[in-house]
Amino acid sequence: MRSELWTADPVTDLPTAGQLLKEQQAEFDAQGYDDGYAEYAKGKMW
Repeated sequence: MRSELWTADPVTDLPTAGQLLKEQQAEFDAQGYDDGYAEYAKGKMW
C-alpha cells in the first residue's frame, strides 16, 4: 500500500496537535495551543 506522500494533493483532514491533546483532556485549550505553538517552537527546535 502506498502512502502517496509524493503527490501534490495536500492532506487536509488530519487533526492538529492541539486537537489530539484535547481528545485526551477535555478541558485542554486546543486552539490556544495550536495558535501559540509556532512561536514556542522557534526557541526549542534549533
